[in-house]
Amino acid sequence: MRPDFLSPIYLRSGAQLRVTDGSVCEPDPSKLLNPNRTAMLIDQLRFSGPTIASMSESDVCQYILADIKLGAIPLTNGLVPVGAFAPTYLKYPAFPGASGFPQPDTQLTFHLPRPMYVPPNVQLNVKFARAPFGSINTTGTPALPTNPFDMVMGVAGRSMPAGWPIPEKIYVPWVGATSIYDAVTDWESKDSELGNPHREPLFVKRFVGFNGSTFLNRPAPNGNTYNGLYGNAAPDFNVRMTLSSGKMLVRDPVPFYHLFPGDRPFFDCDGLLQQNEFVRAMISMTPTLVGAAAQTDLRFTTIGMIGYREIQTPQGAQP
Repeated sequence: MRPDFLSPIYLRSGAQLRVTDGSVCEPDPSKLLNPNRTAMLIDQLRFSGPTIASMSESDVCQYILADIKLGAIPLTNGLVPVGAFAPTYLKYPAFPGASGFPQPDTQLTFHLPRPMYVPPNVQLNVKFARAPFGSINTTGTPALPTNPFDMVMGVAGRSMPAGWPIPEKIYVPWVGATSIYDAVTDWESKDSELGNPHREPLFVKRFVGFNGSTFLNRPAPNGNTYNGLYGNAAPDFNVRMTLSSGKMLVRDPVPFYHLFPGDRPFFDCDGLLQQNEFVRAMISMTPTLVGAAAQTDLRFTTIGMIGYREIQTPQGAQP
């Protein structure tokens, strides 16, 4: 590709999402079509929602699910939390001694592992859904708006000139996730959640993890508290990961926020999963009861897996 011939382009589309449990909305996909009627390369998908009270947009986005397709080609394993592939990066106080907790970004950005070629007139489709909190005890449920709100997906990329050769194959991302919405202290991901259901090999590039409970504080030996969201990892909130072949990926139980620290909640890798191969994540914790700010189970914990595969180019209508 010749980047000097590619023009930057930004598209966005949103829709109103109701606050009722399991509600869904679908932004207008025609607004995500390249208006130049040529192919484009997508580098980023950006997500934003409402700001409520002192929460940033990303606090809300982490509890919103998204199902994304390129035409009829799925890019996500059904509905997965936006935070599973577009992580929050915490911003710490501006100067030493500044008060207040670190603040998350106000927009979540999915940096695609490889630029994705989108043929002319091939639409990106996204469906948003509210996470299913209603089936569990609401104690510790993250705050969400009480009125309908807009969920927006933006596309940042490059518009290609007319007549550019159509490649035979393109790279498309794949996102899977395992999410916990039950009051449990041990969890094991399903084989279908962090795996490769496709015929093509899946190149795995990143794992993302977060815990979105409002009860994050845990007692620490020095009389302070562990607070995983801000990078202070409680040693009894652990994760271990294995491959379907039996090989270890994260060998010993590792403190969750050592693997997924609050300011950079991911770790990069360079792996390969063949069809029907998968990663199994095992998460555990010891309940802690200290006043009102206690975390007693694994609710609102998610681990996401990001990769890409190479497929035959979908042929869109030519201009």
